[in-house]
Amino acid sequence: MRTLNYEDIGTTAQDVYLAKQAKTDVVRKIRCRLDKSISRKNNRVQIGDDIFLITRIYLDEEKKMMELSLNYVD
Repeated sequence: MRTLNYEDIGTTAQDVYLAKQAKTDVVRKIRCRLDKSISRKNNRVQIGDDIFLITRIYLDEEKKMMELSLNYVD
């Protein structure tokens, strides 16, 4: 486990719609510094006492940032 500094950017109706199209859910969206070692398959995110699955990763290599769409672990 390691600490990740992030910014909570919220979810939009479009995020929820696109997640439903991919048969997933998105309950939270965060932005953090680019880290190519983070993957949907091998990583989870813990914020407070809540643990989230990563459902989508968007990389912005020009700004060296990434956005993670998160869903609750069942």
